[in-house]
Amino acid sequence: MVRRLAKRLDSLLRAEHGDDVAGRFIALEQLWLHDEVMRLVAFFPRLAGPAAELLGEPAIRIYHDNALSKEPGCGRTPWHHDAEHFPLATLQAVTAWIPVTAIPAYMGPLALARGAHVRDMVADLSFDKVGTTYDAAVARRFVESDVAVDASPFAVGEVSFHSALCLHAVAVGVAGWLAGLPAVATGLGAWSAFAVIFSTGLHITYGKTDTSTRDFARRGPASG
Repeated sequence: MVRRLAKRLDSLLRAEHGDDVAGRFIALEQLWLHDEVMRLVAFFPRLAGPAAELLGEPAIRIYHDNALSKEPGCGRTPWHHDAEHFPLATLQAVTAWIPVTAIPAYMGPLALARGAHVRDMVADLSFDKVGTTYDAAVARRFVESDVAVDASPFAVGEVSFHSALCLHAVAVGVAGWLAGLPAVATGLGAWSAFAVIFSTGLHITYGKTDTSTRDFARRGPASG
């Protein structure tokens, strides 16, 4: 399944963005609505089942999907949690993040900070869209407070399930930040991934009304 997904994802991204994508972070959304392969993946029981279990719900819905490709040198994705970007009336949402290639440490795998409290811990820090001062400041807070971060490599077939409240980043050098080393802003290698976001409902809002503090991140294989 992963090989088929990788081939189709690459075809769709190149058709939309072309081949001249060096240094870019390219993406597409809502592919499950019109592409058979992406729809099969989005409805794959080994994704929806664990997502429903993690949310503690008997039934869930697809909110949207993302096809993502970080090209060499495109830079980091800073620390954030997805609830900041989801216009949903609930925080009950989980992302199944599926890399279609192996992502060793030097390519900048997904880094997940453990604990619902870490969002408040860094809420007062000034965001730096271009530089790395924000990333370095977050790293210092994490070190000072002994926050656990999983930035381990991904093998083909591994899937990350993380909640909309889980603080995460994508960057080369996360391990270095946590060791007090200079932050690294650019990736050395390219990777692609397909993400499916599941939720308990699709009510759109511009203000969060759910005060849930559920926070989780889990990794495992999705065979088939």
